[in-house]
Amino acid sequence: MSKKLRFAFSRALNNIIVRENVSRKKSSGKPGILIILRRPLGDSVIETPLLREIRRTFPNHYITLVCSHYNLYELCPYVDEVIPDNIGGRTPFIRTAWQCYRLIKKLSSKCNYELAIVPSLYMPNMIDAWLCYFSKAPHRVTFSERLSPNWHSWLKGAYDKCFTDVLDAKGLKHAVEREREMLAAIGGHMIDDHYELWTSDDDSRALDSMYDIPSGRNIVVNMSTNARSREWPVENYIELCTRLDNMFDVNFLLIGSGKNAQKYGDEFCKYFHNVYDFTNKTTVRQTIEVMRKAEIYVGGDTDPLHLASALNMRGVGIFAMAKNCNDPIADAARRLYPWHADIKVLQPEKALPGCESGCKKNYAHCIKQVTVDEVYNVMVDILQGESNR
Repeated sequence: MSKKLRFAFSRALNNIIVRENVSRKKSSGKPGILIILRRPLGDSVIETPLLREIRRTFPNHYITLVCSHYNLYELCPYVDEVIPDNIGGRTPFIRTAWQCYRLIKKLSSKCNYELAIVPSLYMPNMIDAWLCYFSKAPHRVTFSERLSPNWHSWLKGAYDKCFTDVLDAKGLKHAVEREREMLAAIGGHMIDDHYELWTSDDDSRALDSMYDIPSGRNIVVNMSTNARSREWPVENYIELCTRLDNMFDVNFLLIGSGKNAQKYGDEFCKYFHNVYDFTNKTTVRQTIEVMRKAEIYVGGDTDPLHLASALNMRGVGIFAMAKNCNDPIADAARRLYPWHADIKVLQPEKALPGCESGCKKNYAHCIKQVTVDEVYNVMVDILQGESNR
């Protein structure tokens, strides 16, 4: 659909909203805040300090969260309502926009939205922008699509035009530091920037029904990611854990989801008797409970790495991105390094030829430069430190 047609459609929906706005305000109660977090799990964990500080700044507002990971946020004490994201997919452009409008119309019957925000630096489509625009909140805040030439080339300014305040995040900063900028833009400030996770007794009981995990030094191992180029070879994990097993009294807790994770887990389990395989067996919150049973994490650049940061675990994160990469994708990875956790990031010193702007191979490529010896030495230092506590 052309840019002109997109705006024409948005204006048509806007006219409908304007006509309904008076009746909507008559039936509304509290002032409201709409937060859109339609992001991967790891990014969603990173946004937890923002939710806490928004509640601190606006204690009397009705806060609605539209998110991609309902299981993660269901028990969040800082929002009044959590709405699972079921918009988009393969639906046509106009139908997707209509879904956004219908959802906001339903939500707006509970409150008058005074503020709508999209705190993410990543905007792969217009859904987040439409949700905020249709809320008719007088203040709609996000980061600019111009952060990425690729997004700006595709969206052509349409995303930014749905907001009243567009923040231009200059310079390379961690995503949490960008949250501080977002809070400042809406009149708040960050007092506590630690991640936070919420689970229930039911999650713990579900975990206990699977395995009786012994106490002691347990290591969480996560071998799968969302891209083959970011996955350290399973044979390296096996060699690493064999050497650790020979030197220390440890147990291994496998986590992960998907076909590749299951394949890697099945291979790993052939070599160890002291392994507890939770691959494809747990929800997000149950995975958190698995990780609470351990103190040490080793795995790739993927969602559980941020869960490990939130749980203040020690360990190693193995990244495929070389240190000398310099492009928006590499910068995005640097913005998501472990935060407030003693997790060592190991990555290739230099990109291999052809991967200067990030490794895009469909197999372990640049990441293979990270050796078993490097990871082993860091893990030994951690385990010896645990022994001396």
